[in-house]
Amino acid sequence: MLTRATIEDLDKMYKEKSLLEAFQEAGYNTAYVSKSSYYPFTMRIMSSCDYHYIYSRGLDAVENYDIDLIDKSKYCYTTDAQIILLHALGSHFKYSRRYPPEFSYFLPASKPTDGYDILKEENKSLLINTYDNSIRYTDYVLHQLISWMDSLDNAAVLIYISDHGESFWDDERKLSLHGSYELNEAEYHVPCFIWYSNEFLQQQPQKIHTLEDNKHIPQNSSTIFHTLLHLADIVEIVDSTKSLCSTYVQPLDSFQVLSGDGEIKTYFIQ
Repeated sequence: MLTRATIEDLDKMYKEKSLLEAFQEAGYNTAYVSKSSYYPFTMRIMSSCDYHYIYSRGLDAVENYDIDLIDKSKYCYTTDAQIILLHALGSHFKYSRRYPPEFSYFLPASKPTDGYDILKEENKSLLINTYDNSIRYTDYVLHQLISWMDSLDNAAVLIYISDHGESFWDDERKLSLHGSYELNEAEYHVPCFIWYSNEFLQQQPQKIHTLEDNKHIPQNSSTIFHTLLHLADIVEIVDSTKSLCSTYVQPLDSFQVLSGDGEIKTYFIQ
């Protein structure tokens, strides 16, 4: 999502500059804030950012919530042209540690003290409730983030996308979590939405109208790179067939999935 790399040409992520580097070269202030770990690629991104911060606590740490990302966003916010990349924990297991206790809306739900031995089909309902609580908390975090951005009275855009979904023994194959060796829609059909401020709509009405027209066009996560650059008018390296704010965007009739065994598998859209 952060480079022009594709599943067929993953090496591009190491050979070419990233999305943040493209924004920086165009004069934007860049920031990267992550709840994830250090990786060679993200370390390269951070080395070129104007601001970066990585929370060092692990997945199983208590009170390690994505709401923290907003505090850091406010801290590094500047009135100059800016892009902030937030990498959230989202809904990774242990789901019960992704949200505060007061967000236990769907019950019964698992407890933060439960171990990995709870990952059994017999606990499916319990796990789904807990997962849904984590999704509901993500909705809350996004609401807080959008409310803050909207209060700034600036031309602003937010794009949210998940890198994968989750399986819960949905069919006779009994797949669970993610990274399955088999194609499973629950894992690769991910949410994505775009929010924009009134100020951005006033400045770029044609792009927003095109986004609206294209919202049902089948695309994959590679659209993020091209759509974000197109929205910012950094068009030199944009592939218009992959940008959701382009009238030339092409709907996909199939796409590739990198399965848990490292094989590339093709899914044909019905």
